[in-house]
Amino acid sequence: MGIPWEKRLLVLLFIFTVLSGCAYNRRTEEINFYFTPEKIRDTKQLSDVRDLVAGINEKKKLRKKSPLWLSESYRSLKIKRLDEVPQEDYAGYAKFVDSRDPAIYIIIHPAYYAFFMNDSVLSSQGDLDVSPSKNIVERFCSRFSLLDSELRMMQEQERFLMDFLEVVSAEKRLVILVLPRDYRSQLSYGYLEGHDEYVRFINEVTDMSEAVLYVESLEYYSGYIGETDLTSLANLIKSVGARKIMLGGEFAGRCLNNAYNSLLRKFDQKGIYIVPEITAATYKDMIATRIGDLFTTDGMINFGELSKSLKYSNRGENSSEVNIQHLFIYDINSNKMKPLN
Repeated sequence: MGIPWEKRLLVLLFIFTVLSGCAYNRRTEEINFYFTPEKIRDTKQLSDVRDLVAGINEKKKLRKKSPLWLSESYRSLKIKRLDEVPQEDYAGYAKFVDSRDPAIYIIIHPAYYAFFMNDSVLSSQGDLDVSPSKNIVERFCSRFSLLDSELRMMQEQERFLMDFLEVVSAEKRLVILVLPRDYRSQLSYGYLEGHDEYVRFINEVTDMSEAVLYVESLEYYSGYIGETDLTSLANLIKSVGARKIMLGGEFAGRCLNNAYNSLLRKFDQKGIYIVPEITAATYKDMIATRIGDLFTTDGMINFGELSKSLKYSNRGENSSEVNIQHLFIYDINSNKMKPLN
């Protein structure tokens, strides 16, 4: 006698629940990962990192419950545009650069996939009445994707980049965001007039930090940076004494390559580093690889494989001339001091 279909369905649901729990054992509304150019050395440093992240998560919870904060976060960008900063004030940003490893992070088109390329509407008319607690990236990362490897890969990349921005903003490391110009008419998530979720997202992940500045790319669909902004960037980097540009964002093989080529007009190639851990790519833009190889057994990105699969040059193959700098990633929920990558 066969097993009744109701029991079969329950067994299948149980299996899916277990598998989903293995792959997604973390909350999208909380920071789960810490990023650092150096390995954590001892338990004291690990404890300090956990305290930092716990403080960020607690602040996030309070913000998401505050109608006043949520309302204000939609109004306008609260971080400064680079051309709004007088050049004589550039030297003051040196306090946001680590003198032991003087670097500046430049992030191209953060959360581009979630806002401009995903195929599902993530906002509704009800959002206009009550500001939702989850931002668009959190909602995007909450979509069921167990059976869709490409979607899951994009969710993981967006999740890591979001966590990175929240961590470096809290630590007040100097970051330049390259935001897409004139983006509002190109948003794919379901833009509602007067309710700019992209502005809210940027304000939220940066916590409106004074250490984060922004410029705009020449077009929303490219990462090219204009000459005036490049000159300002060159003056800023010289003023703060940064010796390295740490480049990440979306996407390798596309806008990130455009930005890289723009930076070469003002900076020595030896000082520009691409960081795979904070660089996203769509699967079709990767060098040929099995998508299953891009995941670890618990469903997270395999950064070793991802690094080998990214297209760092416009020729469609890895260029030996491109500098790569890795960041160590630590799972805050783990008791181990061993990095994920």
